[in-house]
Order: sequence, then C-alpha cells, then structure tokens
Amino acid sequence: MTFAPFVPTFRLGSGSFLREVLCMPAVVKTPMKTLFLILFTPTVVLAQVTSIACDPDIQDALRDIDNANESIIEEQIRIAEIPAPPFGEAERAQYIAERFQEIGLTDVHRDLEGNVVGAFIGPGTGPLVVLSAHLDTVFPEGTDVKVRREGTRLIGPGIGDNARGLAVLLVIARLINQFHFPLGGTVYFVATVGEEGLGNLRGVRYLFDRSPLREKIEYFVAIDGTDIRRVVHKALGSKRYRVVFRGPGGHSWSDFGIANPIHALGRAVNAIAQIEVPVEPKTSYNVGRVSGGTAVNAVPFEAWMEVDLRSESNDELERIAEEVQTIIEEAVNHENALRSTSQPGVTADIIEIGSRPSGEIPVDNILVRLATDAAIYLGYEPKFERSSTDGNYPISIGIPAITIGGGGTGGSAHSLIEWFDASNSADGVKRALLLMLGLLWTPME
Repeated sequence: MTFAPFVPTFRLGSGSFLREVLCMPAVVKTPMKTLFLILFTPTVVLAQVTSIACDPDIQDALRDIDNANESIIEEQIRIAEIPAPPFGEAERAQYIAERFQEIGLTDVHRDLEGNVVGAFIGPGTGPLVVLSAHLDTVFPEGTDVKVRREGTRLIGPGIGDNARGLAVLLVIARLINQFHFPLGGTVYFVATVGEEGLGNLRGVRYLFDRSPLREKIEYFVAIDGTDIRRVVHKALGSKRYRVVFRGPGGHSWSDFGIANPIHALGRAVNAIAQIEVPVEPKTSYNVGRVSGGTAVNAVPFEAWMEVDLRSESNDELERIAEEVQTIIEEAVNHENALRSTSQPGVTADIIEIGSRPSGEIPVDNILVRLATDAAIYLGYEPKFERSSTDGNYPISIGIPAITIGGGGTGGSAHSLIEWFDASNSADGVKRALLLMLGLLWTPME
C-alpha cells in the first residue's frame, strides 16, 4: 500500500464539524459515509482513521478513555513513585508485569534482559506490532520520587518521562483486550529497560537481536514523554566515551616534572571544544563529566572524562569520533613530551559507553501517516522530530519505528522538579489507540 507524501497544512480543530458529521448515524451508513470521507478528508489515511473512529465500539472505547482519565492519572503517579534507577528497574518491572496479568494479556514474562512482555494475539494474519514504553529513569538509587499534585499539575522525578508512557501503555493494553476489536494482527506490549543514558538501549537491542520475536516484528511504536503532537521518525545518532588518563602519580613538590593525567585531560578538553562541526547535518559534542586526583598537593595517578557526540548523520558522527580519538592521542603525546622520562608517562584508555545509530523513516510511511493523521483527527498539528529514543535501534536495522508522546504537557525532564500537566491528556491515549487500530484493524497488504 502506498500513499502520497503528507503535507501538514490541514487541521480539523478540536470538536470539529467533520468529526461530528462523519460519526452521525445517518452518515456512518454507506455509501453516504464513503462520499463524506472523499469530500472532507484530505488524505487516505485520515479517512481510514476517521472511519475507524466512527465505529460504535471505538466510540465506546474513546468515551471509556475520557471516563477513566482520573484513574489513568492515578496509575501514572503510582508508577512514578516506584523507583527505577539506571540498571535498577526490577521493582517497577514487577509492578507492570502484575498489571499485564490483571489486564489479561497472554505470555506475560520478563525476558533475559529484564523487559516486561505481554501479548494480545489477534485472529488474523496481519502484522506483529510492538507497542512499548521504557521503564527506567535517569535518577540514581535513593532519589525521592514522591509526586506532588497541584491541581492538574503533577511534580516529581520521572512523572512525564516515562511514567506517562507506561500508564498509556497499560490503558491501550486494557482497551484492546477488553473491547475485542476486529484486529487482523498481534500486539506485543513491552516495557523496556535501559533506554536512558548508559543503558544504551539494551532492552530494545535485546528485543531485536536475541529475543524470540526478533525476526517477527514488523512495526515498533514507543510512547515516551508527553506531547501529543510529537512524531519522532528520525533517530538522532550518538556515541559516548569514558576516557581514562593514567600516570605514575606522586607529590606535587618532590615529584614535580612527572607526567600529569589531568594536564593531558585538560589539553584534550580544550581541543575538543574547538572542533568545527557543520550546521547541516546538525552535529554536537559535549564533555559532560570530569573527575580525578586525590589531593591538591598530589600529582594524580588517574583522571577521567565522559564525552557525548551526536549527529543527524552517521558519517559525520564517525568523523568527529575519529577526531576526538586523535585529539586524545595528541594530548597524551604532548604531555609526555614535556615531562621527565625518569618515570612512565601518561596513557589514555578510550572506552565506548554508548552508541546509538541514526536514521529515519520517510513521512509517507504508514506509521508516520497514522500518527500524524490521528493527531489531526483529534485537533492537533503534528510536530515531526528527530530524537534519541528506543526507536533508534529498529530504524537502524530497517524496521519502521516511531516514538509518540502520551498526552498532556510537561517540562523540566530529567530533573527533580519535572512536571506534567494533565489537561487534555486523555487525547494522547486516544491518539495511541487510533494509531494501533489503524495498523491492525484489517490485515496490512
């Protein structure tokens, strides 16, 4: 099935005449409905979304979402208050697994990497789709994750990223299992580990590289964060390194003149800060963490830094990665050339601690079209984005993947004052449901 490229110039508007008219009982009956769809919907996919949304069972499900909105928010708070530090997602994973079982999903289990998996097996021969949300947060063990509520605003670490995504994942699982929609395919609901930081996408890598589903997944959709307008179809590539400089160490006075790891590190940081990068494709570098030394009057025996490199282009990413490695080698050689040779010089070990590939799927891919047109149907103008998410990995191996927001608005992500505003947040759940139904309502050609 092919579609003309989408041009985002049409917006239905909240409570639009089109939605009201197309779902009127007289119009739902063919051929009048077909005529209205042809006349009033600008794309084939928007017509498909509108047609599905007018189905009486779907109308019931959409009303269910509105009626359940407060319980969805309460679920989101419960999830946020279960700690899920990097590489410590087990407690939250156990809760999600229990909820999958309560909902009635089949084959509920934690896989060998720690992902929580549950399935809805459709009766048809349509695609196998993964709907996912990541379990982990950036906050270390011991962080106070209590959520504070101020009207429609919730404040607490991870309340949007990604307690919102997990709460929406659970609602979609419940609705699909409860309403017995005529789906022509299978959905695996997956709560992944290791999306954030040094997790390096370990959960989604396992899913596509080693899990029993690895050669069966045809589409991957991640729910991450809040903004309902969000359509991430471009993967932002990155490489991350920890660079450890080592030397003999000694006293700042009596051993003055020996090679100093921090001096070499400082030269490297200065040179990295002067790397020239293109405006297009957008490329960035950052030395985000440094540490080392034992005392102000001691020549350190070790120092380290962590470097983050990002680019829209894999070729440009490789280029600056090679330049950084050359800079480190030159910084070490420079330090050693200046110092006494009576003791060993400085060395540097470059350790890759993260690698996320870049890539993209076109805007006329069915996933992008359904996500954008479901948002339009609900009255929102889509925003096409490039970001670093669980979707990076499937995109890089040729599997269509997107990341969408779970609804509501939010800010101060990755901070202790992260906030989420629940106003109109039910629309994010509706959009995710319409997207999934658009993929699975009938077997894809």
